[in-house]
Amino acid sequence: MPQIIIVANCSHLKRAGSSQPICIRNIKEKKMADPVVSWIEAICEVPWTYPLTEIYRGQYWSVIREIEKVLAEKSFSRKLLVASAGLGLLGPSDRLPHYSATFQPRAEDDVLPTSLRTGLRRTGIRDWWKTINEALSPRKTYTSLGEAVDADTSVILVLLSTYYLEALKPEIAELQTQFPGMHFLIFAPAEDPAARGLDGVIPLNASLQRQLGGNRGTTAVRMALAYLKSERSLATISSQNCRQFLLSFQNSELKMEWPSRQVVSDLEVKMFIRSLKESRSTAYTPALRAFRTAGFACEMKRFKLLFNEELKHGQS
Repeated sequence: MPQIIIVANCSHLKRAGSSQPICIRNIKEKKMADPVVSWIEAICEVPWTYPLTEIYRGQYWSVIREIEKVLAEKSFSRKLLVASAGLGLLGPSDRLPHYSATFQPRAEDDVLPTSLRTGLRRTGIRDWWKTINEALSPRKTYTSLGEAVDADTSVILVLLSTYYLEALKPEIAELQTQFPGMHFLIFAPAEDPAARGLDGVIPLNASLQRQLGGNRGTTAVRMALAYLKSERSLATISSQNCRQFLLSFQNSELKMEWPSRQVVSDLEVKMFIRSLKESRSTAYTPALRAFRTAGFACEMKRFKLLFNEELKHGQS
């Protein structure tokens, strides 16, 4: 039976564990001679108990679950894979430790030095990816994307942000050479350097966010969801078909509701956060949801910064 493989990002938002997560920042703080070796040793010392399908949270993963639901309703055979900076390529039956690691530059748990220039970062990511997959192979189903492909695979749907796509780019390129008849749909920003040279790129522009809703990091998955909803058969899914759908979608008047919200100052944002203190929550997402429901506007990154500032102020 023809099968579609979905390749998704991991997420920094994860299900709360019974213990503190093992974080790459703790490895980096110790200034080990070889951080990747130290990370592998540390991650192998903790229990791997969390199901892959349950650990990840956030808007992006809500849409991934909706994609799986739509494919199930259409009776499309599917396999979900996850690209994890800390654990490598993960399969649907894998269990994971409670961890925090990312390829995102300047993030607290970025696996690479913040000072690395873009070109060196992309090379470093590919080296890290290869090392992690090989070292952790006894604990995982797959060490490469090629291992997940079989005779039934007809479509590979790639929904990765730029640095995660960079990690898998050599594997995707190799599969495209090996299986010229296989359909690849790689949803990526139009100018994404990680997508250059790959076949099957579905170029996305910033204006789509207005039509699709959600934050910028979910545009690719929301576009993929809209396209998959329109398809009746796995046999008709192709990059050419998807590009035609994308063009029609962009030229249509179809738009998600985009609520009108009032922009306020940093001080007003902090005053709102203080009004929620009785909840004593350390998570900014419920506060942001309440803030937007109240009719106010604030970009997520800005709100998170102000929320953390207010949290520290309240603890001092």
